[in-house]
Amino acid sequence: MKQRLLLLSSLLLMCGSMMGQTTVKQTVTIDGQIIEKSVTNISFSGDNVRLKYTDGTETEADMETVRLSFNYSEPTGIQEPTSNTPILKDKVAYNLSGQRVEMLKKGIYVIDGKKVVIK
Repeated sequence: MKQRLLLLSSLLLMCGSMMGQTTVKQTVTIDGQIIEKSVTNISFSGDNVRLKYTDGTETEADMETVRLSFNYSEPTGIQEPTSNTPILKDKVAYNLSGQRVEMLKKGIYVIDGKKVVIK
């Protein structure tokens, strides 16, 4: 049962780290002492658990003394994409030949008397 709980925790760890939409912060506690490292691998041997960390070090401890917790938070640096294409609600666009254009592709257009480059 203990192995299943720790295995479930490790699966949550892997799923959380693969999701590009959220940030995962791990907290590893062994015998009440917080370990300031991130776990990359969890393996079991009897009632013991072996934790491998990102820095290459390993720790083996009794499963009853190990606690893994994960804090998932939303990213703060990702914003909605914006379009470089001007919005033509009540505006009319012309190509450089003076022809009225409805759909804008790559090129140079005249919108409201100003030249606009669509990349």
